[in-house]
Amino acid sequence: MLRPVPSSALLFALILGPSCSGGDPILLAEEKQEFVQGLGGAVMLPVLEDSRAAIAALLVQVEALAADPTSTTLSTAADAWREARVSWGRAEAFMFDRLDDLRFVSKMDSPEIDILDIEAEISGTAALTENYIAGLGNKEKGFHAAEHLLFNVDPAMDPPLGALSGSQRRREYLVAVIADLRDRSDEIVATAGDMETGFLSAGTGDSKLVVDQMVNYMILVDEILTDRGLGRPLGFTFGGLPQAEGVESPWAQHSLEDLVADVAGLRALWEGGTDGAPALSLSSMMEMVVPADADRVEAGLLALEQALAAIPAPLLTSADDEMALVQAAFDRAREFGMLLRVELVNGLQITGFIAPTDGDS
Repeated sequence: MLRPVPSSALLFALILGPSCSGGDPILLAEEKQEFVQGLGGAVMLPVLEDSRAAIAALLVQVEALAADPTSTTLSTAADAWREARVSWGRAEAFMFDRLDDLRFVSKMDSPEIDILDIEAEISGTAALTENYIAGLGNKEKGFHAAEHLLFNVDPAMDPPLGALSGSQRRREYLVAVIADLRDRSDEIVATAGDMETGFLSAGTGDSKLVVDQMVNYMILVDEILTDRGLGRPLGFTFGGLPQAEGVESPWAQHSLEDLVADVAGLRALWEGGTDGAPALSLSSMMEMVVPADADRVEAGLLALEQALAAIPAPLLTSADDEMALVQAAFDRAREFGMLLRVELVNGLQITGFIAPTDGDS
């Protein structure tokens, strides 16, 4: 869904010296420490565990489809794929620190799949073992490889049900791809559990680093949502021409839902996002330091959520038929990004730019 690509403008914004917005007090290090110590169990792990559960449920439905390929089992598996995508979209906002180091986003969600290579694997004879699938390139597996097998209605190819019904190997490949997603989601939760242990014992210096990474990642998520998710289909970025091929989830027509899920992940980072949220959150810390700026960030996030909710699905159609609505969401995303770059960075005294390692390779 999201591939962080830092820009020079973003780098400049993040290395600006901290300010206190008209004499407002600097946030105490102990409060960041308290926030980080409550982050893992109360916020991060519940979101990641929800994603793991949705992927596990998808695997069950794909296995049922493989055992009995009918229009009903295909429709049920397709719905489970959509539900897993939404849960994964929320989880992606937490792919910072060690989760970024381990490149889970590119392993699970590379949008630039290679259909010829996927079809070559389906035509091959190699045993589709766990290790074999894990060793494939990221363009041959992940959510979008499964999307191709479940949804692709390219007239040059057999419809998904016919193709799956006619090839046991194709069904086995689909199951193996989803099983790999399940394995990676297990690894994510285990890694996050280790991170929580570190959070619980974090000192003030380590806590500042965690908060810096979180805010940096929020800014990157918004930047890519703006430029790629909304700007590309509108033609506002990437050469000035609308790029239909750049819209993610084209076969499932799930691009808009992906963007909404991405913003839900930002919301979870901002306010805690679960019933068991810690006493402190990014939003509550901002309220302590610069209440007016906290209100502006909240208003900007709400405006972005409302603008996305106003766009009729699918996004690619609305980029032509409802351009004003899509442009409004693009504008709100840019405005929210500026609020993060200025109000949040200055209010929480964010320093340094931590470039993610994850990509599409």
